[in-house]
Amino acid sequence: RRDISIVVDKDIQASDLVNEIKSQHIDRIIDFYPFDLYQGDSIENNKKSIAFLILMQDTYKTLEEEEVSNIVNQVLNILQNKFKAELR
Repeated sequence: RRDISIVVDKDIQASDLVNEIKSQHIDRIIDFYPFDLYQGDSIENNKKSIAFLILMQDTYKTLEEEEVSNIVNQVLNILQNKFKAELR
């Protein structure tokens, strides 16, 4: 399990981000969903911050930190390239 928080334009829906990640069928991700939305003082007016849970599992072994980091980086790269998301 890993949580990430990203900043995106206000008009981007969390469901679009979820659908994109799920459509990529990234190996070992068993769930990806938003759990927090923030718009406030530390975020630009035309932006919002969305926190996501990335749930990962390997049915044969415990995931190593490097494997987890690689999966998280894959997710971030997709969100950055498709939605211009920035890690918060």
